[in-house]
Amino acid sequence: EDNDEDDFEAKVVSTWKGNGRGSMQSRIFHVPTLSELCVSFIASNFECVEELGYITNKVRNQLVRLLCYRLMLNEEVLLRIYPEGVNQIVLPDCSRIDAFNMQMTLLRCKKELQVLGLSMCGKCFTADLVEKLVESGGFPKLTHLTLTGAYLLYDSHLEELLKVCPNLKHLTLSQNSRLGPSGLKFIVEMFGKTLETLSISMCVQLESPHLEPLGNLSTSLA
Repeated sequence: EDNDEDDFEAKVVSTWKGNGRGSMQSRIFHVPTLSELCVSFIASNFECVEELGYITNKVRNQLVRLLCYRLMLNEEVLLRIYPEGVNQIVLPDCSRIDAFNMQMTLLRCKKELQVLGLSMCGKCFTADLVEKLVESGGFPKLTHLTLTGAYLLYDSHLEELLKVCPNLKHLTLSQNSRLGPSGLKFIVEMFGKTLETLSISMCVQLESPHLEPLGNLSTSLA
């Protein structure tokens, strides 16, 4: 049986076994793959990149993680890493992205976007941003939405946003201090029969009595 070479990824691990005093016994070191080395090289020299061309979502997400870690996500980098037509935006740290650049990125990509994952997005995910997204027609193809730490997102803003995400299947709103009972009730009423997963961990305004509507969800909760 033939194997698809594109699906094969070699895993290389080296083990150091020292014998001298103070040596590290059986410590495992990760040897990066050629793909990882290439992504790291691109991240280190991203100021020289004019455009990325076609890359897979996996490679794009790896590259974004490195750029986030190196504090390199400015306006020009976002434009090159998320051109019009991408179907995934996954940002592990939005704390250094301002509301305007987030708005431009989302409006540019919203038409084809299927996965939107924004962590530590309190600074950039504002009421004005939600208003602009709603006015533009929202995310018609979005199925996965993660907004972690969106401390400026009140229930009323969340409701307006979710109204323009008609195909949502997976929703994560962890660490959102503004999420309250009315917002949770709206989620249940709108997506009770279609939502597959919901995470509302560490949403401090939600107490045990407020969780009663979740009994009407046919979904996985976290």
